[in-house]
Amino acid sequence: MKTKINTLFTLIGLLFFLTTGSVLYAQETDLSPIMNQLSQEQQEMLQNQRKLMLQNREQLRATLTEEQLAILQDQTQTKEQIRKRLRASFSDSQNDLCENQEGQLRQVRNQFRNSLTQGQR
Repeated sequence: MKTKINTLFTLIGLLFFLTTGSVLYAQETDLSPIMNQLSQEQQEMLQNQRKLMLQNREQLRATLTEEQLAILQDQTQTKEQIRKRLRASFSDSQNDLCENQEGQLRQVRNQFRNSLTQGQR
C-alpha cells in the first residue's frame, strides 16, 4: 500500500512538472490577493485550466505500463534522470498525449494572458 502511495505521489509530481513547467511554480505563494484582482471570467479561466491539467494528468497516468511505473519508483536516480528515462520510454501515443496536453495548456495560457488588462500585468 505504501509503495502505491509513493508511486502515486511520484507520478503526480512528475506529471505536474512535465505538464505545467514554471507557470505553476508560484503556486507556493498565497494567490488570494492576485485572484482578487482578476475578473470573474479570468478566475474561471484559471479554474478551467487547472481542471484540464488534472484531467490530462489522469489520462497519462492511466496509460503507464508496469515498467514505466517501476522507473518512477527508482530511488537510486535523481528526479531529472527519472524524468528523462520515463520520457524515453513513452510510446508514440503517450508522446502524442503529452504534446497535445502541452499544446492545450499553451493555448489556455495565451488566452489568459490576452485577457489581462494593462493594470493586471
